[in-house]
Amino acid sequence: MSLWVPFEKFNLELLKRTTIYDRHQLENMYGQWTTYANSIANVLMMVPSPDESDSCVGHLEHQPIFQSTLTNKAKCNVPANCKMYLEAGSGFGYALLHRILLFVNSKYGRNCAMFSEKEDKYLTDKLCFMAYNENQYIALSDFAVPDLFGESIALCGLLGHAHFLTNFWVKSIMMHQKVDGCFMADVSKSNEDFNEKTVNETKQWSLSQGNDMLNGFCNKHMTSVALLKVWSGYDDGVKRQSRELLENL
Repeated sequence: MSLWVPFEKFNLELLKRTTIYDRHQLENMYGQWTTYANSIANVLMMVPSPDESDSCVGHLEHQPIFQSTLTNKAKCNVPANCKMYLEAGSGFGYALLHRILLFVNSKYGRNCAMFSEKEDKYLTDKLCFMAYNENQYIALSDFAVPDLFGESIALCGLLGHAHFLTNFWVKSIMMHQKVDGCFMADVSKSNEDFNEKTVNETKQWSLSQGNDMLNGFCNKHMTSVALLKVWSGYDDGVKRQSRELLENL
């Protein structure tokens, strides 16, 4: 993460603007669980698709890191379609989180704004409220999509949305931790011991591989999401904000 952009503090106003829905209301939003699960699994129909999202991140990565200034934040130089995804992409599933992730990459990775600093903040807050509603549905469905659920907590917690970091939600992710420290999407495998003698790691570029690592003993995506979530919740500055939050509840 960057040294030139201060991390977001927990914002009590964001907490006050959240709405708690019951299952019937959430089913009206997302459909019956089977319909919703099939929809989020069909990632190629999402906007942006995984390839489209990767392309936009790639454009950001080829830009210089903008130095901090006291004036308006520099504009990110990305294709128009990348900005279109941010304004009018899919409102649920992995595509929604990829929209949030692109904002995070621009802010903390390149210190630039996709639109303007004010509009970026408005849009990220809007997207995180959408992700929070979706997480409520996942939580009421026995946390059936843990990687999607955990990524929402990690990204939006990083952006100051304290309501994602409830003990119950965080503990549901920690249940996926293996005894050796890494995480698996399948909680039934979390008690398996890692035996380094059985591992035959490839030296091929890791981004071209799937999410499994150490011959399937760990999941890269779940582990990275969990680490970011823990970091968001237990950074010293966030600890102070957490105490203030609890005092004002």
